[in-house]
Amino acid sequence: MKSTLRLSIALWAMLILAGCGQKSLIFEQQTYNLAGQDFVLDLAKTPKQSSQGLSNRVKLESNQGMLFIYPEKQNLSFWMKEMNFDIDLVWLVDGKIMAYIENMPKPAPNTALKDLPLYTSPMPVNQVLELPAGTVQRLKLEVGQQLLNK
Repeated sequence: MKSTLRLSIALWAMLILAGCGQKSLIFEQQTYNLAGQDFVLDLAKTPKQSSQGLSNRVKLESNQGMLFIYPEKQNLSFWMKEMNFDIDLVWLVDGKIMAYIENMPKPAPNTALKDLPLYTSPMPVNQVLELPAGTVQRLKLEVGQQLLNK
């Protein structure tokens, strides 16, 4: 009986300690259309959500992504901290494609934060869209196309 009690206490302690690590944030999801394809996008609207982004996710399906939404236009910089896959990054103003970066590579294992490259918007934007690598080429995206909320 004592060994069962000890085991139960040990299991509860492990569960509690496991919950003390970095918690995943909850992201609102909405469907958007880009170049005729629907995407289910996680919306990053808060500084905490923007900071976490897609970090530590295992992968994105071809119809998934993340849309970062900012209250006003500004020059934005992104990095690939704790990313596990390559992405395409699209700079937007009110849903209109202004520029993009294709195939941003995930960092090599154990890359120090100070060694991660920064990717900065070429102009002030108020939205940034992260999609699976190859999406820009697959959909033949062009500057001026519109991301539409469904």
